[in-house]
Amino acid sequence: MLLSSRRTLLAYVLAITLAVTVLLLSFHPTSSCAEFSKPIKDYFSSLPVACPSVYDAGRPALDHSRQTCYPVPSNHTAFALEVCYAPDTCNQFTARISRTSHADCQAAEDTPDPSKDAGITRWMREKRGPDAFYLRTDGAERYASVLPEYDGGCKYHFDVRLKNPGDAYLQIWWTEQRYTGFSDTNASWPEMLLDPLSAPVQLKTCPSHCEMQISKPLLPSRKIVSIPPPPPVPSSALALPDCTGPDPIPGSYIPAHPLDILYPPEVLPQPHDAPVVGRYNFVPEACVWRHAGLRFGNPDACSIRPAKMFITGDSHGRVSYDAMLHRLKGNTDNLLESEKTGHKSGSVGNLDINFLWDPRGTDFLNDDEACAERVQGANIIVLSTVTHYRGHSPASYVFSQVRKVLSTVAACPYTPTPDFPVRKQILLYTPAIVQRQDEFVRKYKDHGTNLRMAYWRDEIYKIARELNWEFVDQLELTLPHSLEPLGTDMAHFLANDALDPIVDELLGKTGLCDYTAGMARNS
Repeated sequence: MLLSSRRTLLAYVLAITLAVTVLLLSFHPTSSCAEFSKPIKDYFSSLPVACPSVYDAGRPALDHSRQTCYPVPSNHTAFALEVCYAPDTCNQFTARISRTSHADCQAAEDTPDPSKDAGITRWMREKRGPDAFYLRTDGAERYASVLPEYDGGCKYHFDVRLKNPGDAYLQIWWTEQRYTGFSDTNASWPEMLLDPLSAPVQLKTCPSHCEMQISKPLLPSRKIVSIPPPPPVPSSALALPDCTGPDPIPGSYIPAHPLDILYPPEVLPQPHDAPVVGRYNFVPEACVWRHAGLRFGNPDACSIRPAKMFITGDSHGRVSYDAMLHRLKGNTDNLLESEKTGHKSGSVGNLDINFLWDPRGTDFLNDDEACAERVQGANIIVLSTVTHYRGHSPASYVFSQVRKVLSTVAACPYTPTPDFPVRKQILLYTPAIVQRQDEFVRKYKDHGTNLRMAYWRDEIYKIARELNWEFVDQLELTLPHSLEPLGTDMAHFLANDALDPIVDELLGKTGLCDYTAGMARNS
């Protein structure tokens, strides 16, 4: 009897010891592979974790007060890095970066003002800080940001709220220092560092009941049988409205369907034997594109109505011309080239499209006959004239010129037609700046940085909407994929997962591909 009691007591002691050990380990997870899993204590929470959805609107702010932070081994002695998240969340985390040397921080903050514009200098010193970074996630969602919040003292934090459950992989690069991420006063080249702060960080913070969403197969005809059959739950996408309106269409890049990766419907280019396209598909938030001009759609419906489109601006405008024409002609493969030429014209059905090179819009401003000879009564105008101002132009000059160009083009006379009672005017904002380090950008002291383009974007968007121009935010659409062009032409987003959503939105905003209009003409 006494022996039995001793065994029972020993069993209790061992059980309690084991439980305490497991709990202690769960509160302090190791990370030899920079992996962060949800601690065991989280699974005893009585409240179920809300699963994110790619159709959720916006990315609300995070509650830092409930987060626990975990250090990440840093590649740089100059920086410390940690990742923080709350126990009852899924793919919502904060990445915190801080300089380790007070003296180095003081020297960086003592750099002369980055701009003669007091507002820009205040934005840089109070909101952004002297260092610039590029954050990107892979896995459940390809997401990117160059806009951390500055906490002072060379401490920064990125709040990240991914919209898709599943494992995520976080990478952060140190890109610029001493305010060169946005400087109008420093004439030298803003050196692109592109130094990774750590090894990729694997984040496993979502519970098992939150399932990762993958893209539908690209080919509508590709049927897949599921065993066991999925529950008869209505699709979230079916209940959503069509994407519409003059504002940018935000969304998420989620993994492509596994069969599209294994057996792509079109050959995927791999320059330098590196994958650059075919891994992620874009899903708009809170709406669905249903127009006929989608890839693998019914592009013939887009050219039924008589219409003229005039595209003018820089090489990104030229790429949009080639990409739309490629799509409207029924091609479903990836566009790989865009011939460099000052003028292009093409037709599909009853639609005529013209492109004219004018990267700063100054040719239009200086041509008294521009409306008659360039616009030529176009029903749709697409303008792309921001990128070439990035060299050394101060922000105030850029904003003034953009306003002048938009106003002048919009003032051209227009004769309404039954299909286009009002002329469509679309501003195609510059895409992300590719993080180049080659001799070309050094020689020309290219001041194009993504932090600078983000500030310009917010101001130019206000100007465009004030003047009744619709706005396509190429910067936001391309930023998650800005490293891939280093393996292509180092400037454009050809053979890139960002190109399809750009064309989808451009065609959607033109109104050319509306199914209802197309069906009405066919009936």
